[in-house]
Amino acid sequence: MLFDWLECTPSERAARLAYLLALGRRMTTAEVAEALGCSERQARKLLNGLSRVLPLTCIKGHWQLLRWEDNS
Repeated sequence: MLFDWLECTPSERAARLAYLLALGRRMTTAEVAEALGCSERQARKLLNGLSRVLPLTCIKGHWQLLRWEDNS
C-alpha cells in the first residue's frame, strides 16, 4: 500500500523528514519534496523550520543531521 502524503498534516511530514535524516540520509530540497509529496518551496520551509529545533546543516545543497562524535 502506497502512503498518501496528500492527507498528511505538516507535523506528520516533519516527523517523517526527521526520521529520514536521523537514519543518516543526506537530502537535497528536491529529494525532500519528492519523498514527502510536496513542492520544493514547502520542503525548504519545512527544512528551515526543523533546523530551528534539530541540529541540521546544509553542505553543498545537501541537508543532513549534524552528528557529534564522542571521543571519551
